[in-house]
Amino acid sequence: MPDVFDRGGDRHRGRLGRVSRLSRFEDYRFVGARDTMLVYDCDDPDQFTELERRVAEEGLLDLNLLQSFAPDSLDEAANRGFNPI
Repeated sequence: MPDVFDRGGDRHRGRLGRVSRLSRFEDYRFVGARDTMLVYDCDDPDQFTELERRVAEEGLLDLNLLQSFAPDSLDEAANRGFNPI
């Protein structure tokens, strides 16, 4: 199984440290889970921790249940029927 928990490579968040990202979603702040239609903000440590847990325990990536948005915004996620957690 590929390592899906990338800590953002060369991305930085200024004084607050590294930005956390899933490896296949490095360029996206907002990632949606299709099973619950919830969108996670990867810049929020609590939300990213919950997303990491779900990916590891429930296999969301293997089941193709994750979605990114373009443009990468909550408004676009809402346009596609996703709700913020």
